[in-house]
Amino acid sequence: MKTLRQLIRASAYQLAAMALGLVLLSTPASAQSVLAGSQTGTIQAEAQDDGYLTISGRNYTFSSDTQVFLNGQQISTGDLDEGMVVRYTLNTAGALTRIEILGPRNLIRALDPS
Repeated sequence: MKTLRQLIRASAYQLAAMALGLVLLSTPASAQSVLAGSQTGTIQAEAQDDGYLTISGRNYTFSSDTQVFLNGQQISTGDLDEGMVVRYTLNTAGALTRIEILGPRNLIRALDPS
């Protein structure tokens, strides 16, 4: 039979494990993505003539060198639209280098010729 001290120690370990799990689950997705080299967000505004996009509240510059993909196929930056969910990568200067359109489906269907 376990002693009271053993039960308390086991409960403390379980509590610590649950706390660590909560910390990991509460980490914002964008912070997790930064560690992986890319981030995910929603295009809120586009000012392509001015050379920037607003993604999840932040303005990012882009150029003709920025690559945009949909279903693995490269498409034009002109196909980007407000409301699109994207995965994006920045260079060391904070400019967009790669954008992958993830959704939503209704905006993707509008781009899909098939």
